[in-house]
Amino acid sequence: MLFTLHETDNTLTAQELGTSSTPIQASISVAPTNAPASSTFRAAEVLIPPTPSGAPTLIYASNRNIGTEDPAGDTIAIVQFTTQGNQPSFKIVKQVPTGLQQIRSMAFSDDGQFLVAGGAKSGGVKVFQRINGGTDLKFVAADDTIDTRTSFVWVST
Repeated sequence: MLFTLHETDNTLTAQELGTSSTPIQASISVAPTNAPASSTFRAAEVLIPPTPSGAPTLIYASNRNIGTEDPAGDTIAIVQFTTQGNQPSFKIVKQVPTGLQQIRSMAFSDDGQFLVAGGAKSGGVKVFQRINGGTDLKFVAADDTIDTRTSFVWVST
C-alpha cells in the first residue's frame, strides 16, 4: 500500500501499488477540525513507525498552520489504517497539539517509542513518547533554544 500526504488539501490517501491507473482507495483529511476559523493548514510530513504484529497500522501526519496561530500549536494527527475485506479505510484517532509553530520535521527513534518534532517558526524542538499503544503522544522533553531545524537523526549508544 502506498500512503501519500497531500500538502495543500491536507489529505492522506492510500493506493495499491501497481499500475499508474490504480485509483485512490481511501482518503481522509488530517487537518484539525477545532482550530481557529482563520487557520490555514498545510500537511507537512507523514511517518509510519514499526507496528507490533497484529496491531493496527498507525500513521502520524504533521499539520502546519500558516494562518492565525493557535497557542496550542500545530498538531500531529494520529491516523489508524485498516483493511476489511478489500476495502481500506482511515480513522483519525487523535489530534495532538504540540506547542510548535510550523512543524517542519519529525522523526521516530529506532524502536518507534519516541517522536521528535521541530517548529520552524517557534516552539523549538519537542520529544514525545508514544503511549496507549501508539494512539496518543505524551510530552517528555523540549529545547526551545534551537532555531531553524530541518531534520533529525536518532543516534543509539
